[in-house]
Amino acid sequence: MSIERLSKRMIHFTARTAPALMKSPRSVVTSCFLFLLISFSTSAQTTKITAAEAKDHVGKNRTVRGKVASTHFASKSKGEPTFLNLDEPYPKEAFTILIGGSDRAKLGAFETKYKDAAVCVTGKITSFRGKPEIIATEPSQISASVSPPHFGHFPFAGTSRISGWHT
Repeated sequence: MSIERLSKRMIHFTARTAPALMKSPRSVVTSCFLFLLISFSTSAQTTKITAAEAKDHVGKNRTVRGKVASTHFASKSKGEPTFLNLDEPYPKEAFTILIGGSDRAKLGAFETKYKDAAVCVTGKITSFRGKPEIIATEPSQISASVSPPHFGHFPFAGTSRISGWHT
């Protein structure tokens, strides 16, 4: 059962039974627990994950964070794609951000501008030849820290922010 459907069922149950539940302190605690469960389940849908974790989230919309380890603009290939490989350079990349040639005008020359930068990309994670990727088509999908911080915990606090990344 999906999280959204479960949340709707819990809300319906709570709304239908709330008057009866409020008669005892135990019922109040149960109602608060259900509310917190619903709140937690909806916030989990916008999970931020590392590039290495992305392989476990194929088919889901997520925000993936990592360090751009290598880039390539395939100007002579069909579709003129740009590849941003996170955490490890190609061919050992943990995750790839793919920008199609038709979207380069909107997104810019990321392969030079964000080399070695800490980035986040949001979208549906797909898999190409066993490697997870997100195809970025809009500038709002990608945010970057132009001067990357130390990379132990990937902190964005205190760094310059682009495209409205919020921690």
